[in-house]
Amino acid sequence: MQESGQMEEIDEGLWERLSGDLADEGFRLLAVAIADDASGKDDIDFDDVEKGFTLIGFAAIMDPPRPEAIEAVEECRRAGIQVKMITGDRARTAAIAKSMGISDSEHVMTGPEIEKTTDEELADLVKDIDVFARVSPEHKLRLVTALQKLGYITAMTRDGVNDAPALKKADIGIAMGKRVPRRPRKRQRWSSPTTTSPPSSMPSRRDGPSMTT
Repeated sequence: MQESGQMEEIDEGLWERLSGDLADEGFRLLAVAIADDASGKDDIDFDDVEKGFTLIGFAAIMDPPRPEAIEAVEECRRAGIQVKMITGDRARTAAIAKSMGISDSEHVMTGPEIEKTTDEELADLVKDIDVFARVSPEHKLRLVTALQKLGYITAMTRDGVNDAPALKKADIGIAMGKRVPRRPRKRQRWSSPTTTSPPSSMPSRRDGPSMTT
């Protein structure tokens, strides 16, 4: 839809380029669309969604890393701890890892790629990849397990209930946020009232320098 309110055919290539450029800068995108409905309903269901919408535009949302978060990553590195970013965001949005000093590499491993690997292959890959995107709770659990098989002591920080298996599996599970589950754990847990969490998981090697995932 144009600013004047007139409809025009969508240029898919243009919108894909615009969204990709914004994602590369670390923005999260929210598409806004409208649809005409003559039924007078106040809500919509999945059948209504399938009828098609008119795209209005994107809202680009930036949640920039806080200075103290960048400093925390640097302190981990100085201490010999490797930091890895594990996120459900799309791979291009994970570019925020560069601004935090987590990774200088362009290589990002995605959830679908993790699914195609065996446990042995994943253990070999996880050593050299610092950013994982589009991952599910199951993928996070596999990543923690792979690092532990390599001899790393792993700490995982998360704030979602679905991440409980990975938190429990990690040698150190750090539940972030003001509302932390009170279910007893076999391993020691810390909770933090802060909304700024260190990167996803943090391991150190039993027979060598520390490492973070």
